[in-house]
Amino acid sequence: PRPPDPPPSVETTAPPPGSGFAGGTVVPIAWTAGDDQAVRAISIQASYDGGPTWHFIARDLPGDATAYNWPLPPSSGIPDTRLGVIAIDLRFQNSSDVRPIVILPGAGGGTGGGGGLPFADGFESGDDAAWSAAGP
Repeated sequence: PRPPDPPPSVETTAPPPGSGFAGGTVVPIAWTAGDDQAVRAISIQASYDGGPTWHFIARDLPGDATAYNWPLPPSSGIPDTRLGVIAIDLRFQNSSDVRPIVILPGAGGGTGGGGGLPFADGFESGDDAAWSAAGP
């Protein structure tokens, strides 16, 4: 049998839990990640419903990356957003760190549609087609 190989570690260092960001601004995301061999990649997901459904906002960032600036489009506000940073090691094991943030109305966001958030999978939060993925 193979000797045990622990999964990577990851800790989100920014933004602070509960931070609010207006639509049309940038969310600065930062983290530290490590592994006994190497971190292969970092991915970032967001949930706009408190956690049941997750969408990639960045996939397969380099393993040595430590920050990502997430540009938000105009929004009418999403109060129950979760942000997850996922570290993947050379054996494709993963670990994640999740924290709540609030997306506030901003930059022309209104209450009548539009203002969808772009996902790495090509959908927007206002699209009828949605998918569920195992959250971080």
